[in-house]
Amino acid sequence: MNTQPPQAGPRGRRRAGFFLPRALPGPAPLKKVRAEVLILAWTILTTLLLVWPTWPSIGIVAALLTVGTLLVRAPASAIPIPPSWFWSGLIGGLIGAALGGGLWYFIRLTALGLVIVWGTSLLLWTSSTMRIAQGLRTLIRPLGRIGAPVDEWSRVMNLALRALPVVSDQAQAVIDTAKLRMGSEWTRATPGALVRLGVDITTACLSAASRSARDTGRAMSMRGGFEPLDDRRERFTPADLGAALAGICAIVGIVAVRVFW
Repeated sequence: MNTQPPQAGPRGRRRAGFFLPRALPGPAPLKKVRAEVLILAWTILTTLLLVWPTWPSIGIVAALLTVGTLLVRAPASAIPIPPSWFWSGLIGGLIGAALGGGLWYFIRLTALGLVIVWGTSLLLWTSSTMRIAQGLRTLIRPLGRIGAPVDEWSRVMNLALRALPVVSDQAQAVIDTAKLRMGSEWTRATPGALVRLGVDITTACLSAASRSARDTGRAMSMRGGFEPLDDRRERFTPADLGAALAGICAIVGIVAVRVFW
């Protein structure tokens, strides 16, 4: 999985493939909203979708995400183009579900998965890893009253979020190396060979991640440990209030549909 959006080819077309969403540059109304407001709203909405995965619930959340995507002004290059294997698996799943009598269930679950990925991408488009870590710290701060190591958890979450692009790059490098070594045998490999190759790739990725973690730990020790946390308390702004109200309206709509539908 790539961390950068796919670059345009020689004819100006983007390459297909999934990549890790990242904070988009430039100003946008949704970027003024505090990360904890977005995280809390999306956590509640995702939970309701998983508990009540009905078409009206999916439609309400999709409408909210459409407005958010317009407000964040996401460019076309930030939206991934699914590769061919994704479409092949989707078509195969549709055929299998149709033969088994569960076509509409498969379509609804596919729409549910796409909406969840869409909302998570929107959260990552609007908030940097530092903002997300600070937002999570604010949300779990009440646990500090019962002795929970909130500051340590916040620092670990910050490091983990920062390390995701690095791990993704390393995994993609390992996969590309394996493809180059196998050559044309990559497309003719048997299922057993692909399983063994997957184990080898996973082992190589874990080894590379361990080396990166060790180097990061040494660098942090030389700098004196963890970076200091930002203890500044931000005030709620009209953008925070608007986002909270939009999330509350969507939550109330999902619950109302569940009760009265």
